[in-house]
Amino acid sequence: MCIRDRSAAAHGSGANVSSGVIGNQFVEAPAMFKRDKVYYALFDNCCCFCGHGSGIGVYTAHHPLGPYTYHNNIGCAPGTNLTAGCGCGMDHSVGSLTCAFYGDSLTKAQQNFVIQIPQPDGSRQFVWTGDRWESAPDGVKAHDLQYWSVLEFVPNGAGIDLPVQFTWEDEITINV
Repeated sequence: MCIRDRSAAAHGSGANVSSGVIGNQFVEAPAMFKRDKVYYALFDNCCCFCGHGSGIGVYTAHHPLGPYTYHNNIGCAPGTNLTAGCGCGMDHSVGSLTCAFYGDSLTKAQQNFVIQIPQPDGSRQFVWTGDRWESAPDGVKAHDLQYWSVLEFVPNGAGIDLPVQFTWEDEITINV
């Protein structure tokens, strides 16, 4: 993934600033948000409407253009032992690297958005959403299910709160 700031070029300075490449190759479905003073980028391996889903790699930075630091993958099934440079959810090869983690996504969903819900105390609740492609009993894509989970954050000891590893939830509570 690469983030570009073209606003400087649009305002006449000619600059075209980029974060450079963030994370693994062969990724899609990024979701970015800011929580407190930290920017979060969540994304993982390409899934392309797959029924087995993908993981949720967590990257953070103190500026939207980075540099970003990879922390963990909160969407892989328990016990998934990731190879450096690989996510979970889809087998693929990039150069000499082969990733074989088909079906190891906990949610069996491909990320589509992180919803921010304002709370009465001024904070925000963050809800992760993903498409569970090929899940509709009638086979109609528009009837595919989604998976939603409230992101819970814990301090990592370095001054950054990180979302915790997903566990399967049959239902969630959203405060509105």
